[in-house]
Amino acid sequence: MPGPTGADHAALLLFLPAVLFASVALSGLRQPRYRGSAILLLLFWGMWATRDIVRPDTILASQADVVAIRWLDQHTAPDATFLVDVAPWFGVWRGADGGWWITPLTGRRTVLPPIAYA
Repeated sequence: MPGPTGADHAALLLFLPAVLFASVALSGLRQPRYRGSAILLLLFWGMWATRDIVRPDTILASQADVVAIRWLDQHTAPDATFLVDVAPWFGVWRGADGGWWITPLTGRRTVLPPIAYA
């Protein structure tokens, strides 16, 4: 497995020390109104920074996928089998689209492409 890289990993590693440092720094402020202002500033900054926390590439099923799965449930035989797309993820294969949800939502069988088994 490759070593840790990227800004996201660094942010995760620095989160706890940053929170601890911020707590110590805020408790050291002498004026309560500055402390409250600093807390509100950090709160609004955090809310702004996480306003779109769900990245589009992490959504595994769209509303169109849900509509399609409902259609499959109503218009296909219970013993139907569907081929679904996969993508590598941390050394395993995961569903890459809404087809991955066919089995848990409809009970129909799904299979992975043969390349996933290589």
